[in-house]
This record gives sequence, structure tokens and C-alpha cells, in this order.
Amino acid sequence: MLRALYRIGYFIGFKLRYYLVWSRLYRWFRERKYKKMLTSMPVLNIAATESEMRRMAGHWRNDTWRSLWDASGGPYYFEAVRKGLAQPPEHDFDCDSFASWVDKACIASMFCLSVSWMDGKKPGGHVVAVCRTAAPAALWHMSNWGRRGPFSSVAEIIKDVLGARLMIGWGAFSWDLKYIDCSTKKLPNKPEWYVDVEGISER
Repeated sequence: MLRALYRIGYFIGFKLRYYLVWSRLYRWFRERKYKKMLTSMPVLNIAATESEMRRMAGHWRNDTWRSLWDASGGPYYFEAVRKGLAQPPEHDFDCDSFASWVDKACIASMFCLSVSWMDGKKPGGHVVAVCRTAAPAALWHMSNWGRRGPFSSVAEIIKDVLGARLMIGWGAFSWDLKYIDCSTKKLPNKPEWYVDVEGISER
């Protein structure tokens, strides 16, 4: 019953875009000055992006009420911290900030992927950037957890993020909070979300 209620909330949050609108509001308050401050954003390959994830992982901080209870952080504040233009945060610098920066900066990134779960009676979740490479032909996910893979489908990535926990739902969106897809019932089966060994190429 509890899981069903969380599924309803997750579906409303993603399908009706409440989560994305909420996150846009949060980013407007928190990130607009950093967006104006930065003259450019990096364009990195997957190896360089992975290196930056390892270097920045120690700055991870859990979200609090200041982030409107888990609104999605954006890439501009992350970039300001990475460049030393802003102080490393004491709070509200979690996986969504990492994933949105990867999706913005890495040429191999396809989109951000939110995966929500039940661990016993406790809800939780994680956000990663889904990446695609040509050599080897594979999908990967990247976040403050580092880079994991290779995988042959986005469904496999969701299973890896979940581990032994029960899924509440998943949602795909771009770094600038454009909705792509979501579900609380089944794993994705989009043909373009599988590796095409013959013709796959980096974005």
C-alpha cells in the first residue's frame, strides 16, 4: 500500500511535470548568478568526465529543505564549485547536481535518469546521467557514484541502480529539465535506448 502511494506521487511529479517545474523554480533562485558568472561550460569526453566525477565526489552533500526537498540542482552551480568560483557547499549538492552537470558537459551523455525505490518501508532514489559510447559500443551511467557499466539498455541501468530494492518509478529528463519519459510500472523498451552494436555513435 505504501509503495502504491509513492508510485502515484512519483507519476504525478514526473508525468504532470510538477517535479520539473519545482526544480526550475529552485534553480532560478540558486543558480542564476552562477550562470551569469560563467563565460563557458566544458565539453568533455566520457573519460575526462569520469575523472571529474571522481575528483568532485567528496563534495557530495545531502539535500535539505533549502533545496525544496529534493529539487534537481543544475550544472551552473556545480561548474562554479568545480572551477573554484564558489565555495564547496555544506548541504544540497547531491546526485542530481552531478548528473545534470554530466548531461550538460559530456558529449557522450544522452539524458538524466531518476530512479526511485523502496528499501523496506523507506523510500529513496538516485539520479544518474545515461551515456553512450561507440568503442566499446555500450551504455553507461555516471554520477557521484562514478561510472558504471557497460550495459546494453537503459532498463539494465535502472536494474543496476535499484540493486535489490523495489522500484517506485523512473523518469528521464534533460539537464535543462525537459521531460522525456517516465513510468511506475514497467522498464523502458524504447529501441533507441538499446545499444546498436553495428551503428552506435557518440552524441
